[in-house]
Amino acid sequence: MRGIFLLVTIIFFSNLTINAQKIYSCKSYNDADIIAYVTEFKNQADVIVYKCYSEKELNGNSARWFFVNDEKDADFKIYFDEYKTDAKLFVYYTTNKKYASWRNYTKKHLLNHK
Repeated sequence: MRGIFLLVTIIFFSNLTINAQKIYSCKSYNDADIIAYVTEFKNQADVIVYKCYSEKELNGNSARWFFVNDEKDADFKIYFDEYKTDAKLFVYYTTNKKYASWRNYTKKHLLNHK
């Protein structure tokens, strides 16, 4: 019984990593799942994002993004617009992963796994 519980726990937590935030940056507005705008100021952001250098750093929908080169590998396709009026998500980048977080939890559903 204990072995089954351990197996289920391992599968559950490995699925969290598999379903992490792998992002593809679209070149076209029409191909995107989400339209985002990168802010200059933290207080204007819905999410403070840390760009991961490895998929191993990902942890669910915790504002850590790993950018992929192929849209087939992505969980979400995001178009980064130069105008904030069309954006559904305002992003601020941090260089320290401990600061990665959601500021506006009402927008967090935009990046929950499809």
